[in-house]
Amino acid sequence: MPALPFLSVDPALLASAMSFLFVFAIVFALLSYSKMFVQKDEKGEPKGKEPRGTYLILALIFGAVAASYEPVTTLLQSVIPPFAIFLVGVFFLVFIRDIFRRKKPSEEADPLRTLVVLAIFLIVLWAFWNEISAITGISGLISPENAFYLIAIIIIVLIFWIVSRAEAKRD
Repeated sequence: MPALPFLSVDPALLASAMSFLFVFAIVFALLSYSKMFVQKDEKGEPKGKEPRGTYLILALIFGAVAASYEPVTTLLQSVIPPFAIFLVGVFFLVFIRDIFRRKKPSEEADPLRTLVVLAIFLIVLWAFWNEISAITGISGLISPENAFYLIAIIIIVLIFWIVSRAEAKRD
């Protein structure tokens, strides 16, 4: 089978490209989330348009600097895998926070939505149980099978608790 030219990528180029993309994405996301350059009114609320072009230029500059400086590229190669896992956890927590946030203070939380999010969280916890137990040092205490049964019991108890709460409110 002939070699495909686009599959033979120089490892140094790949490391620089990954460093650029990682730093670019982090800087752009942080600037967009913080709304640092958005004008604010007297109450501190954002008013006006968000300067996405400014965010893009700043993220490009930070990404280019990170990709062109070899010690940063080497550092990012060792830091990206655990940091990516951390970022997935942070995004998951932000996602959960946004799900549980009520639009109005008088509005009640939806118990079904709460149950679904908690069930997904517990299933993800079980899926990564071997890694979590190895990191925390509890690998000998709870086996993956026992962790699965414990998580299943917790989900079943949550279902009964939410159903009983919903019935109590209906009465």
